Amino acid sequence: MAARVIAIISAIALAFGFIECGRCPYEKFTPNHSFCKPPNPSCNILQRGVGAGDRMKILKLHNDYRAKVAAGQETEAGGLPPAANMLEMVWDDELAAVAQKHAEQCHFEHDCSECRQS
Repeated sequence: MAARVIAIISAIALAFGFIECGRCPYEKFTPNHSFCKPPNPSCNILQRGVGAGDRMKILKLHNDYRAKVAAGQETEAGGLPPAANMLEMVWDDELAAVAQKHAEQCHFEHDCSECRQS
């Protein structure tokens, strides 16, 4: 519950910061940052965001695979040594918001290297 409240407050603060100054908060990295761009008008966006249930599924699948790699049990990638200290991934609302803005561009390739700063 506390995490949800923090996420909501963070989203509101980010939105008000953007509206208040009229500038994109990621413009300090590059004016071409994915977060600063409006959605591509030719992109047919059917849905935005990831629901809580899907977030949990994504994290579980990702962390299950990371645990397999960490234990040295991943063989399809040619075999990797066990990890010494692979931490569990957690959802990051800011990163998800930036990823959503990038997805809304409908350019299915990496964004600029400066765009990967936050």
